[in-house]
Amino acid sequence: MLIEKNVIREEDFKKEFIKKFDNFCRKRPVLINYSLSNKDLYLDIDFKTYIKIFEIDYTQDVKEFIKEIDDWLKFNAYPKMNQVSEIIKDITDEEVKDLLGSEDLEKKLFQKTKEVKTIVWRIEKIILSNDILFVRNLETDEFYRYKLEKIMLSSFLKNLKKKWTPEEAWNKFMDFAVLLNEIDPNFVKQDNL
Repeated sequence: MLIEKNVIREEDFKKEFIKKFDNFCRKRPVLINYSLSNKDLYLDIDFKTYIKIFEIDYTQDVKEFIKEIDDWLKFNAYPKMNQVSEIIKDITDEEVKDLLGSEDLEKKLFQKTKEVKTIVWRIEKIILSNDILFVRNLETDEFYRYKLEKIMLSSFLKNLKKKWTPEEAWNKFMDFAVLLNEIDPNFVKQDNL
């Protein structure tokens, strides 16, 4: 009797998992192929760019298992873009005070310093048929929805992974993307996207 219940639980789990995970995979910015055994889930991401094996725990909720996979994908496989900006700074009042009485005061008073800042953006979800991307600023954790124009999303993702550097990808993204809206963090936490 106990063995029958476990077999039924495994079958129900697999059925529910396949339905939900297929839907999940359609919305990811990476191509995910998978296969299930009785003990493990085998993931092949972007044709063997990454291969990952997850042990299946049939007592775990299917949504929790998919969330665990998504967390791994976010960290290891989702494409990232780097927004690089240069900030030109004048000398600060504190630096002027430190230089008072120094021979370098006049020289450094009008000297500007250049600071390079990089913000990493991660593409977390897509709607391929509408060329829509959901992009997260990893510095502020803000989440935005963009629509690509002048280029298909599939072409953009292919170039992002194979042709462009993360810096070039950001510049291309800014050329092609139109901001639709910022996503409310509470909406994202409920995984309503």
